[in-house]
Amino acid sequence: MLLSQLEHERLAQALGHPPAQTAIRVEQQLTGEEIIELFRAGQVPVVVEDYVREPRIVSPNEYFAFWKDELKARLVEPDVHRFRLEDFPGERCYTAWLCQIDPGGDAAVLCKLHH
Repeated sequence: MLLSQLEHERLAQALGHPPAQTAIRVEQQLTGEEIIELFRAGQVPVVVEDYVREPRIVSPNEYFAFWKDELKARLVEPDVHRFRLEDFPGERCYTAWLCQIDPGGDAAVLCKLHH
């Protein structure tokens, strides 16, 4: 997946990086199991991108509540190529992506909300 210029700018700013000096590479779409592993490891920024609101950072102490209450039932797994919003609670769902941020080489999880 490629980020649009707007997505790049919003993600960089949400993570506290100047967009013009930040490269963001989308590595892969994440499964539920991979997300849980990253949450257990902690300290990986999680950004919820909802195009009608500003991006939201999920703090590490919110990871498991966010997983349980919001993401688990609404995650589109990588092997799903088409989805319908009406198949998810509240007619909203997420795709989750592992991103590499340069400079610094840090990882971040981008949860894109579809509604």
